[in-house]
Amino acid sequence: MTWYLFHCKNLECDTFFEVEGSMKKPPKRRKCPVCNKFGKREFTPPAIKTLKILRAKSERYAKYGMDKAEANEFLNTELKYSKERQKTGWQHYKRVDPNVENMIKSGAIKKLTPEQAEKKKQTMIDMTKEARKRVPPSPHPQTI
Repeated sequence: MTWYLFHCKNLECDTFFEVEGSMKKPPKRRKCPVCNKFGKREFTPPAIKTLKILRAKSERYAKYGMDKAEANEFLNTELKYSKERQKTGWQHYKRVDPNVENMIKSGAIKKLTPEQAEKKKQTMIDMTKEARKRVPPSPHPQTI
């Protein structure tokens, strides 16, 4: 089950509220708990869902033995770690320059002659044409 955010746009109410719902069929609108009128679903970025997951974890820890202070400390630590990872998480990736000559010597890859490369290229082109023939045409015209 997932939590969905709703916004009641009634002028007197103007309330945001959350409702738990199925991931298979997400709800589009729900009744506002304040004014009892329908509110529409607001689409939120995934980071908010991450915060909800962390909150749920801290509540679960509190339920199974952690006191409130420890659960809040856990939540704050996880939030801090999450924010740091958002800033620097990509930095552990590095550029990879494969050593082609060593790979050929070890047998990991095989170098093709120009004729073999051209034959493979033509085979791929033919396979793509055959695959496109089997796909029904798009009902939406494409403009270029």
